[in-house]
Amino acid sequence: TSPVNRFTQAINDAINAKQESLVRAEKEILLLEGSFNDECNFINAIASGDAKEMIALNVSGTIMTTTRSTLQAIEDSVLAQQFDDSKWTDQGGCSSRSVKEWSPGDVRAWAESIGGIPENVVNSFEENEISGRELLALGIGGLKSIGVKRAGTVYLLVDEIKKLKKN
Repeated sequence: TSPVNRFTQAINDAINAKQESLVRAEKEILLLEGSFNDECNFINAIASGDAKEMIALNVSGTIMTTTRSTLQAIEDSVLAQQFDDSKWTDQGGCSSRSVKEWSPGDVRAWAESIGGIPENVVNSFEENEISGRELLALGIGGLKSIGVKRAGTVYLLVDEIKKLKKN
């Protein structure tokens, strides 16, 4: 559009500045709309897949979701071996179930996946037959009552349990 110049200079400048501002805002909205459409397409592609194929990974405390086929993209890689059909069947695809449905074995596997958790603490979850629902209810006192003694380990587990609750 051409600049406005039929009023006083101050009014023309104000109108033209607003017009430029609106053009910039429109461009930004179009970019955001494109990003939104890309996100929708990504979510639809993921959502249309088999829930058993969805994998939630805890990467240094950040939960990331991907598909098993993505992790198997490079044959003979460590990830491809971890998620091949024989091992995946053994796991029972527990990542597609909610934490509340976890068995004591699933809780143990979760505890093993957390860096810095001593083996005796990992064992205490299974020895006390802690299910997923019970895990989510554990606080500082509960962790201590199942035998977690070190303060650092207690607070690390409390933090990890909070992350599970968010997801």
